[in-house]
Amino acid sequence: MNKNESTARRIIKGILLILAGLILLVGINWIGKVTSPDTPQTSKNITMLFSSVGTILILYAVGHFLLPSGYVSMNLPDKSGPKHYLQGLAYGSGMILTYLILAVVFGGLSYQGLGKMAVLNIILYFLGFILQGFKEELLIRGLIQDLIAKKSRLLSIILPSVLFALLHLGNDNFSYMAMINTALIGLIFALLTDLSGSLWLASAAHSIWNFLLGPFFGLYVSGIPMPESVFAFSPVDGKELISGGLYGPEAALLLTIILILFLVPLVRAYILKYKKQEVEQDLALPPNNELN
Repeated sequence: MNKNESTARRIIKGILLILAGLILLVGINWIGKVTSPDTPQTSKNITMLFSSVGTILILYAVGHFLLPSGYVSMNLPDKSGPKHYLQGLAYGSGMILTYLILAVVFGGLSYQGLGKMAVLNIILYFLGFILQGFKEELLIRGLIQDLIAKKSRLLSIILPSVLFALLHLGNDNFSYMAMINTALIGLIFALLTDLSGSLWLASAAHSIWNFLLGPFFGLYVSGIPMPESVFAFSPVDGKELISGGLYGPEAALLLTIILILFLVPLVRAYILKYKKQEVEQDLALPPNNELN
């Protein structure tokens, strides 16, 4: 965006983008609602995921054109965007696979065999979750974290993570453990964004997290069941601390431990990053006698 652009021009651009976003959001959701009652739930889920594109346009319009305080980058500019996105896919996959293997080993999940999902639906789910994950990251780690960082770097990590957890309060079977784990996931995504200076790493990790949990492995995604999947795993009765029960892995104590293990090196890197910056700033200051 041209920072010298007139206020009126920016507002017009923002309003036009919001209108386009609303049309897409309402239109895509309307298509999902007017489908016949016997339309498979998978098709309805995919339609809902693709409606995220409307919200993305609205958030982009707010962050780039309509904020009274002016333009914020939303952590979007990134010359290494493709590299960071691939790293995010690998990072998110690593967290999910670590959980899945341990949950099966400890008897919290049972493998039910191959699922029955068409290849086209797998592709559409993957693309849909790319949009859905990016939408949530654009709001939390893009717009909100970037705005708070202008006032406090530490609060920009903590507050969006808490908000991220609170946004899941209305989900079915939500619990205190789910709240803790969702906040921990939020902290991981916030630190990935801060350390890389890019939204793309966290966005990819978020998207692949949801895709692997639900359409790929057939587990509950934040309390939302998947009608079909590539592989079928189910929670074992009496092993809720491992499986998370009907909310899914995000309500499991096992995941809490895994998330903390993934979080520790990120926190260490965060501390070292800002300690190094403080040292560099101190070295850049002239001696006291030069200040007088």
